Amino acid sequence: MIALLRVLQEKGFERVGSNHPISIDVRLIAATNRNLAAAVAAGTFRQDLFYRLNVFPIEVPPLRERAEDIPLLVQYFVGRFAKGAGKNIRHIGRDTLEQLKSYSWPGNIRELQNGRREWAQSKSRDKECRFRNVADARNHQRHFVDELWTN
Repeated sequence: MIALLRVLQEKGFERVGSNHPISIDVRLIAATNRNLAAAVAAGTFRQDLFYRLNVFPIEVPPLRERAEDIPLLVQYFVGRFAKGAGKNIRHIGRDTLEQLKSYSWPGNIRELQNGRREWAQSKSRDKECRFRNVADARNHQRHFVDELWTN
């Protein structure tokens, strides 16, 4: 941790066993779902590191608070993974999108991404996806991608 702080402050480092400093020009992007200010106050996160990282904070709300983003994200992920699997999915059913928008997404965007990858790679070469069983999909939130099917 000390080495990282030094590199961030001095914008350089020395290789192990070397006497020659190496200058660097980097931007560090860090992400967390923790409240780091509260962690600093509780003594569970280093204050000096917090101030080095908190130069330009960008707060992105969790996916469950951005339901309007879900159709575009689903379209992107399904298209990307279907193409990689040699499939051509042209349409995502309206009911499917509504169900995806109403889901709580505890795994955030990674859950959405991984679910679409599994779906796109495992389903047939049909052109549309819909929910087979909406109630089961809601009750089985962690793996509801298994409730998808194609027309």
